[in-house]
Amino acid sequence: MSTFSLIAKRQLRTPTRNMTTSVAHKIKVDMVSDAICPFCYIGYKNYNQGVALAKQKNLDLDLDLEFKPFLLDPTLTSEPMVKRDRYAQKFGGKERVAAMEQQMVQRGKDVGINFSYGGTLSRTHDYHRVMAHAYEKGGEPLQRKVAESFFTGYFENEQDPGQRPYLVKTALDTGVFASEKEANDFFDSSAFDKEVNAGYRQAKELGVSGVPFFVLDNKYGISGAQPPEAFLQVFEQLSKEKKPQPEQLADGGACEVGKECS
Repeated sequence: MSTFSLIAKRQLRTPTRNMTTSVAHKIKVDMVSDAICPFCYIGYKNYNQGVALAKQKNLDLDLDLEFKPFLLDPTLTSEPMVKRDRYAQKFGGKERVAAMEQQMVQRGKDVGINFSYGGTLSRTHDYHRVMAHAYEKGGEPLQRKVAESFFTGYFENEQDPGQRPYLVKTALDTGVFASEKEANDFFDSSAFDKEVNAGYRQAKELGVSGVPFFVLDNKYGISGAQPPEAFLQVFEQLSKEKKPQPEQLADGGACEVGKECS
């Protein structure tokens, strides 16, 4: 069974930048995700490994990754909640959460992630706004830098990507803003509200109910934290510039709204 499927061609975002002509096959990769989704962190690591495998095979690819917004827990507010308490409420009590933690810690170790479950979580809308701004300002390189900092902060250092002090610090440390005033002015404004809200709707229209979800070349979908070889399979197909018949998607681990995930 194929690990990817042909999906309906729906633009997740209208390109705002002119792309230069390249001999390599230009591939836009949209990663629908949220900062508080552990499988998104794992999926991102696996994507990077898939890219490395493609380079080893000398595939003629020109990739442009962009993180797209998704609210894993739309019921969260700006008020922080203790992470373990929230998980216990959602997933069936503390004992159940403890077992889930053990499973995720092991999965994380397999890809170089040191999952920690202390700290708080809150609504991630402002995280998505600064991510959108980072991509517009610095493209994939800057947005990757910001995403990696938030992933590490939340999952390994017990920071809350929904809280203003940490949002400002991360945006400054990664070079999104030049001053604390500039950062606070951004978060005080409604900048990128429209774009991020549109992203939520577009993901829903595309049928995305769990993350991560990768859309490659606006044509193929990979659902969940698939292994690197799954990405390589898509890259190999795209490098041939052929159109395979759609097949049922083989799902990897994913976080779904209102369902078990820690």
